[in-house]
Amino acid sequence: MRKTLKQLKPSRFSLAMGISLAILCMAGALTFYSFEFIPSASAAAPQSSCGTVYVRIGGTTPTNTNANTIEDCFWRAYITCQSGQSLTYQQTGIDAGTIRDFTLVKREHYCQITNQVRPYTIVGPGTHHVNFYICSRMYRDYYGLHIQYCQEDGSILVPALHPHVMPLPIHPGPVKPSL
Repeated sequence: MRKTLKQLKPSRFSLAMGISLAILCMAGALTFYSFEFIPSASAAAPQSSCGTVYVRIGGTTPTNTNANTIEDCFWRAYITCQSGQSLTYQQTGIDAGTIRDFTLVKREHYCQITNQVRPYTIVGPGTHHVNFYICSRMYRDYYGLHIQYCQEDGSILVPALHPHVMPLPIHPGPVKPSL
């Protein structure tokens, strides 16, 4: 081995070490770039939840005191079309209920609302089908968030919390547009 090292001139040895070091540095830089600067699919569409609004079946006001804050969050996300932002609306009964997960999806020129509906009973998970719908639009007023035209699921009112005012009764059927 000593003969081999002696046979190499100092310039060739230095050149070989320099090239090896340069290759290692380039490989390290490329690895750093791929982990730090190339956005992943999860970074492109962050999933974030504004929270859950709870209402008893047959009730007209939320049972959680932060319902208005949750609805404000989702409304702001909708008007700025923050894709991936979601709101959960849970109607609960003694032994059954429905969970609706509304999620915003940014399309080319508009903000789409998806609606995942999961009924549940005390029988347990896996006993019901999950349905997916696409909703046309959403508006907000004193009574809450009106998520409209969700295909077969109709239009849904996520009621706002008004501690001193009793809201008007919620119409159980889909809301039809006025002509």
